[in-house]
Amino acid sequence: LNQTKLATDEDRLYGIDRWARLFKAKTWEEIKMIVKEDTSMNSTAEAIYKSVSDQRILEQCRIREDFIAHEKYQLEQLRLFASNNKVLTSENKTLTSENRSLKSENKTLTSENRSLTSENQSLRDQLNDKDSTIANLLERLAQYENS
Repeated sequence: LNQTKLATDEDRLYGIDRWARLFKAKTWEEIKMIVKEDTSMNSTAEAIYKSVSDQRILEQCRIREDFIAHEKYQLEQLRLFASNNKVLTSENKTLTSENRSLKSENKTLTSENRSLTSENQSLRDQLNDKDSTIANLLERLAQYENS
């Protein structure tokens, strides 16, 4: 019984609720009061006292509790790692896909840049030809006016 208030009549009849109170007791005063009510629990209370007063047993209990807490912490860390790993894997796939798209766009832009560079050179050549034609016409006009 973790909750002595929920004890049934049958539990009370066999004293299970008192045993539960004994093992749930937090202080020696509580244990002493429970033992006064039922002297058949004396030997159990003495055993509890001896096990708690023995420093080696207390140290072993503390070590075990530390171990359990450490195992729980490691399990939580593994779950967190697994969760983060899933997120990172998903993000990596997304970034890989975006990287491919960017490479494709880069190829397209490079091709367009070459095309524009070629077109620009063609327009410069045409402009130079027209400038040359204008210069020739101006020169011929000047000769005509001088003659």
